[in-house]
Amino acid sequence: MKTHIGLNRHTILEIAIMLYLAQLLFPLPFRHLPFPLYSNFFYSALVFAAFAILYPKSYISKGLLVFYVFIFVRLFFAPLLWSKREYGFEGSRINIKSTVIGYYPLFIAILVYFHYINKKDYYTLGRICKRALILSLFGVVNSFFVFREYPQAMIEYVIGEVRGTLILVEKYKSLGLLGYGFFNALCSIFPVFIYMIKKTNIYISKKIWWFLLALISWITITLTNTTAFLLFSTIFVIVAWILRPDYKKDIYILIALLLVVIIIPSSFTAQIFYRSSEYFPESKIGKNLYDAGLTIENPDIDYYSSTQHAGMRLGRIPLLWRSFLSDPFIGGGYNSEHVAWLDMLSMFGLLGFLPWLWFVIDNYKRNLKIIYPTYIPYYMLCVIAFVAMGFLKNTGGAHIWIFWFLIAPGACFIYIHNNSNKYLIIENNE
Repeated sequence: MKTHIGLNRHTILEIAIMLYLAQLLFPLPFRHLPFPLYSNFFYSALVFAAFAILYPKSYISKGLLVFYVFIFVRLFFAPLLWSKREYGFEGSRINIKSTVIGYYPLFIAILVYFHYINKKDYYTLGRICKRALILSLFGVVNSFFVFREYPQAMIEYVIGEVRGTLILVEKYKSLGLLGYGFFNALCSIFPVFIYMIKKTNIYISKKIWWFLLALISWITITLTNTTAFLLFSTIFVIVAWILRPDYKKDIYILIALLLVVIIIPSSFTAQIFYRSSEYFPESKIGKNLYDAGLTIENPDIDYYSSTQHAGMRLGRIPLLWRSFLSDPFIGGGYNSEHVAWLDMLSMFGLLGFLPWLWFVIDNYKRNLKIIYPTYIPYYMLCVIAFVAMGFLKNTGGAHIWIFWFLIAPGACFIYIHNNSNKYLIIENNE
């Protein structure tokens, strides 16, 4: 199928996908375009339409089956069981519309990924992921300068969304600032950068590019004043770097180290946080690290009465468990908006949570059969990071879904020969 300008359907689809990713990852140029060209909904519709017209069979891929089960449960039972429950920063009710808005980016991520996997077009998939990361670099650099000019930008942005202060939110959107969800996703894919530096047989200039991408991303993350993002990006870089070819042994060692840390008196672990806070004087990250040390040394875990920030955050967990246990099948309805997976369990019960868990596990197992063995441990670390973040923060949204379900597995195919399935990988024969 070719148009009068000579574009084939393969190219048209790729253009639609890249426009969607460009608006999502580097929104600044789109902010100055007329409606609907600045809207992410417009480019999302463009992607769905391109698939429907050019590759309709991609909608019936086996890789999408479990997602269809999950989304059917959410859409069918939302008006029947959960419609009176509030969900989201603006206190909106759970309904079909909010469910579609929350998960259509996830649908796009897996639709794009499995389309190219099923076509065995690994080269185009890798090219899309590489361009997405380049666009992310543009977005990160722009956000860096915004943070330099407005040090409290991320905090004000999030508070503006929570309180519905549209003027403040629009101010930062007009500057092209990437939000909370983007940096939440970014801090979980640092193992990809380490893989590119350590395991790919590419020119040193390209390795330098990946190093700079990681460095600039890490520096910008420190400017978000979000402690969890800093810890995740730092910890997973270190773990990814020390991984050996027999990575399973390293995982066992890490588990053993964690057990040792638990056994060692809490004052020792607290001192690590105290010392770490000294590297971020007079900043929110420094204060939160010091506060975490206080919570470890003298725990006061209560959402309502704790004087410690970390103690108050941890105090949400018992509330969520009590809400879930009050009605395990459909959930008790309490939503803290800060502990994603426990929030999901509390809000939707086993009926809404188990299909999600099934989807995540099924997607993970499928990817382990698809991606190259050398890349598997780095992909595993990314998945661990995404899942772990859901126990600390409110996670989800377009950026999370794109990075987790498209870029994290698809980055495996960035460096392969054109029209070939051979990888430019340093083989580990040890």
